[in-house]
Amino acid sequence: MPCSIGLLESVEFDEALELSRKRRGYMSNPLLERYELPAFSLIEPEHIVPAIDFLIDENRAQLKLLLDTVDAPSWENLIHPLEAMEERIRRAASAAGHLNAVVNSELLREAYNQCLPKLSDYHSDLGQNESLYYAFQP
Repeated sequence: MPCSIGLLESVEFDEALELSRKRRGYMSNPLLERYELPAFSLIEPEHIVPAIDFLIDENRAQLKLLLDTVDAPSWENLIHPLEAMEERIRRAASAAGHLNAVVNSELLREAYNQCLPKLSDYHSDLGQNESLYYAFQP
């Protein structure tokens, strides 16, 4: 479902994320690919931290852009983009967490554990974002 996310004119969030990913050189990270099911066999420990860092950075930038440009918040211009952003980070973190639980190699565990405080900080910041809170008020 198309939504306006600011600088990139009316494109799906996944397409905008893909454009940003290409600009920043993240061409071959399976955690950043659009997928129905994760390609677990392609995910390596060295993919986890860069993917989570990238998605957190992108989500923070997109949230700022959304909050700076949305005058009359609605499902289409605020909630839908937020949900798309959260879905991308949730899918990557869930795939990494699943691999950590199933494979649990030292390298995988280190990469996954390195992301946990980053994800916690990100979600805490999101939950305590005053501008976002006021955007939800009638």
